[in-house]
Amino acid sequence: MRALFAHDHIFYKVGDAYYSNGGLSGEVLSRYTEIFEDLSIVSRQEVVDKPDNNLSLSSIPNTNFIKVPNFKSVNSIVNYKKAEGIIKQAVLECDCLIARLPSSIGAIAVKFAKKYNKSFLIEVVGCAWDANKNYGSLMGKVVAPFSFFSNKRLIAKSNYTIYITKEFLQKRYPSKGLSIVCPNVNITPVSEEVLQMRTAKIMSQREKIKIGLVGSLNVDYKGHETVIKAINLIKDELPPFKIEFLGKGDPNRWARLIFDNSLEDCIDFIGTLPSGNKVYNWMDSLDLLLQPSSAEAQGRSIIEAMSRGCPIIASEVGGIVELLDKDRLIRPGDYKSLANKILNVISDKEDMINQAKKNYINSKQYYRSNIDKKRNEFLRNFKNSIGNK
Repeated sequence: MRALFAHDHIFYKVGDAYYSNGGLSGEVLSRYTEIFEDLSIVSRQEVVDKPDNNLSLSSIPNTNFIKVPNFKSVNSIVNYKKAEGIIKQAVLECDCLIARLPSSIGAIAVKFAKKYNKSFLIEVVGCAWDANKNYGSLMGKVVAPFSFFSNKRLIAKSNYTIYITKEFLQKRYPSKGLSIVCPNVNITPVSEEVLQMRTAKIMSQREKIKIGLVGSLNVDYKGHETVIKAINLIKDELPPFKIEFLGKGDPNRWARLIFDNSLEDCIDFIGTLPSGNKVYNWMDSLDLLLQPSSAEAQGRSIIEAMSRGCPIIASEVGGIVELLDKDRLIRPGDYKSLANKILNVISDKEDMINQAKKNYINSKQYYRSNIDKKRNEFLRNFKNSIGNK
């Protein structure tokens, strides 16, 4: 059976091979190739001379990658009709569709699946309203309501829906069909030794503490500004420290704000890391993870940090409220509250140890083995429904 996967994700093409920044690696795509004999992926692509060390191979057996030209910016809107034609043809040639929303390519694919009576399943991995409204551009704010209601209509009519949150996305985008909860994380069981090492790290005397944030530098909603302002308030009260921003994008975007807050020597931009051990090793090196986003559907990096026993402070948005206690949360943009919580956490080792243990234990429900079993059964039921149609 031929399945089509549709999303706005950018794959990087090197020769005949395709790579991903980790979001849709071969390991992730194998979720679908285990169920369907052939998988086509319709998405955006970029041709590069060689793969960056931080990219993961996406090309696995029984996959085919279909390029859609960019049509989402003002300058590239002329490509819309061409993109629509490519997506339409891909839908016509498949037996079923798996669309990941929010995404423009996914939404167009669902439109054609409905038109040509193709069975489709929707993975709801974010909130179109939050992502667009908080992106940091006027265009995003204009698009937000249209994208929100479009996604809401599509998901409402989906017979099979996978949500990554327990409640948040279900309330905003309810579906009348069958649905399950499968967080979009890929955590393997973590040894108790990780928690023991975290406890020893908290109790040790260190020359410098390290605080991290995960998120693209090209958007406003990941909380970089909130962290910079918060640290500026308390920099003289903290022990020697270093802030590390993990994520793709242009660091110069934040240079002026960092300079205005006299933090040039305290903040490092470390770019991207391939998903898996390198990210976990970086998280193990942190004393505290900050994720004060103004929009976050699930908070995958928070779940990953929880599995490493890392203390976390985040904002009370989206699915984050399902992950952390209320006293670990702040209102989006409230840098004063964040500053106070950082001081309180750093100064209380017993509290840090208790939080590390709680995060570690709660992360076990997100282990890949538990999630994969549910997802595989749901995908098989979806596949069988196509055969019985």
